[in-house]
Amino acid sequence: MATFWKNASQEPKRAYRWFIGFETLGSLTDGSGLQYACKRVDRPSISVSETEHTYINHKFYYPGRVEWNEVSVSFVDVVGADGAADVFMKMLVDAGYNLPASDDGEASSMHTLGKESLHKQLGDVYIYMVNANGDVHEQWTLKNAFFKSVRLSGLDYGSDEMLTVDTSIRYDWAEYSRAGANGTVGGGHAGDDVSSIAGTTLFAPGSSDPVSDDGNG
Repeated sequence: MATFWKNASQEPKRAYRWFIGFETLGSLTDGSGLQYACKRVDRPSISVSETEHTYINHKFYYPGRVEWNEVSVSFVDVVGADGAADVFMKMLVDAGYNLPASDDGEASSMHTLGKESLHKQLGDVYIYMVNANGDVHEQWTLKNAFFKSVRLSGLDYGSDEMLTVDTSIRYDWAEYSRAGANGTVGGGHAGDDVSSIAGTTLFAPGSSDPVSDDGNG
């Protein structure tokens, strides 16, 4: 198998070749207003829990549940309609967060956050990785995503750095799409791609079945 330092048509994935997309992203933008302001994002990661069994002085471990870990996203905050602070504060209000105005049981004072209302503010989140030609060769889709935390960076007279808004996104699972044999998720050319999962999407409902082999031949 060729390696990227021997074959010019293959190259490593690069940390700066990516962009992010949001299905909704609140009522102040059209879903893409903050795309240009995003400065970093985590790719999805998973953790597998374990159960320990002790026998005399030996320990044995068995795999348990799979958990998708939170994804951190950082935006540069700007003045205007696309300001990240404005967008996320407004999303919190639109999702149903409201201070009680009375104690008489009025419905508007009883609003609480629900998964549907909070998810509607972001929609699904898309992370795209591209090659030197701008072709998408890897795509992550965060399903049922909602923001779990929002942190506005602090102020400092001794700094002239741009202010940021850092968010943590929780989601149920992520779909993983790889480029097809022609090189990209959506077509085009991105070099030779001989991955065994090229052109497929993993973790999409109905895309795979549990392993039927029970290990007994």
